[in-house]
Amino acid sequence: MMYDPRPKALGVHIYSGAFTLGVSKIFHLVGQWEEGPWGAATFDLNFPNVPHPLTRAAWPVSSVGPVQFLYANPPCAPWSAAGSHLGIKDPRVAFTSTSIGLVNVLQPDVFVLESVPRAWSPTGGREFFARKAYELGKMGYQVTIYLTNALLIGGMQWRERFHFIAHRGELAIPEPLATIADAPTVRDLIGDLEHLAVFKDEEEPKLPNHAVKRPAEPYLNVFKPRVVASGDTHV
Repeated sequence: MMYDPRPKALGVHIYSGAFTLGVSKIFHLVGQWEEGPWGAATFDLNFPNVPHPLTRAAWPVSSVGPVQFLYANPPCAPWSAAGSHLGIKDPRVAFTSTSIGLVNVLQPDVFVLESVPRAWSPTGGREFFARKAYELGKMGYQVTIYLTNALLIGGMQWRERFHFIAHRGELAIPEPLATIADAPTVRDLIGDLEHLAVFKDEEEPKLPNHAVKRPAEPYLNVFKPRVVASGDTHV
């Protein structure tokens, strides 16, 4: 295997791998660890050579070696306004606890957990994350709570996010530089998948998670393609 001089990164509870896709541009991936098969087929298509255990029993904790960056994106449903509304009583909070617990085991330089903004709301998960921040503080970490929006970093939609960042050194997060003009369109981001997306009632999906529900009749009137003077068809 060719030596990779980049800092090592490990993902936990990332599922289909979108977070990992970004991390892979900077870090050397040593694995993505899960506690179930959710999104696994999509991840394996994109990262066939990255170790991808799907149970905690299979996590190679003792042999993974030093990891500089640990990152997690566990289920946000416990805190989300569109989720279970159970908060700390939601059993899926255990996945968040497991992700943060790995900091104690692997001692990374930086740990980042992403979720929805209500994870830091007084009516959401603030008490839970404040307690975790206190525990990490006793281990020598500083904790930064970072709230941002996908539009500010070049995303295509209004998508507010919460980041729980534990770090050993000082952390300086630069001001976002993206503007509205920088925001890509949906076609820019997933246009290459157009020939792979199929309606659920037509045929089996060509890729996992790329079967879509057929729009209801009222929506077809809205999305009906229009032909412009040049002869090009636009939606």
